[in-house]
Amino acid sequence: MALQLGRATGIAMRTAPYALYRGGICLAMGVCGVAILGVLGVIGHVFGEGAFWVSLGLVLLLSAVLGLLNFGLFHLSIKPKAGHIALLTEVVNEGLAPPGIAQLDWCKRQQPLRFKEAGTFRLFRSLVKQAMLDIHRGPLEVRAAVPFPGMEGSERAQGWAVHLALRYLDELILGYAFRGQEDDVFESAQKGILLYCSRWRRLFEDAFRLTLLAYGVGFFTACAFMLPLGVVASSLPPAWMTTRFILYAVALFLGLSAKWIVFDPIAHTSLLITFFEETAKVTPDDAWEESLVEESEAFCRIKELAEEGFEPDLS
Repeated sequence: MALQLGRATGIAMRTAPYALYRGGICLAMGVCGVAILGVLGVIGHVFGEGAFWVSLGLVLLLSAVLGLLNFGLFHLSIKPKAGHIALLTEVVNEGLAPPGIAQLDWCKRQQPLRFKEAGTFRLFRSLVKQAMLDIHRGPLEVRAAVPFPGMEGSERAQGWAVHLALRYLDELILGYAFRGQEDDVFESAQKGILLYCSRWRRLFEDAFRLTLLAYGVGFFTACAFMLPLGVVASSLPPAWMTTRFILYAVALFLGLSAKWIVFDPIAHTSLLITFFEETAKVTPDDAWEESLVEESEAFCRIKELAEEGFEPDLS
């Protein structure tokens, strides 16, 4: 079954202005990271290599304790990616994209528009992730969909396949929530999960294959940056181990950032196209809902929040 990567690439290219914006964020993060590593490198040069590693560990520990890592990850990675998913969903669904720089403002408005508060967004992501994990461990016969011979009888292999596929499937439900602006986001999540269950095998297989492809792309892009920077590192004196590590970290970050900015939107778009095509004439199945209520506390919580409801701000 085709992943429709050609069509997905064309759609993702229409969101290039926002992709460049995300690339700018990654570049700024990289510059800050290099600056911090540079300062720690000076410390290591003065006090010895051990001082560099101790200082790096202290910086990471302090950042974790103060919540700086989570804050930075949420505002510099998760939120921009969510905005991009909203934009990709809009183009797939409506065939239209805001022109040029207007994409930045459009994407920035989508999360507050649909979720109002960051806490609601975090709760949504957490519940969807857990619900999707629960249903693949329960009512869905994942062993029948694992696309590699010899893996069917291994529970460990099946769990590995599920965790790989969920990398994109969680964000598929997020895209559906951005699409259904007439509904509460938790109502959209409930419908999206039920629709997914009705056509889960094709979507699961595609998500699994896309994730494996993403790892391959990430390896290729990382190598593409490591080769030139590796040449530079190999020309440095053996005593400059700290500088070599910094060059390695820069190459890895640039390579993975290229994959995040270029390939991930294509993968998300591919899955969104398939999801909307597969579920275009499908309605949520009550039998699936009953099964999921029995299997997943997270889905029950989503259902409760959907029934409580709140009016999305569509102004």
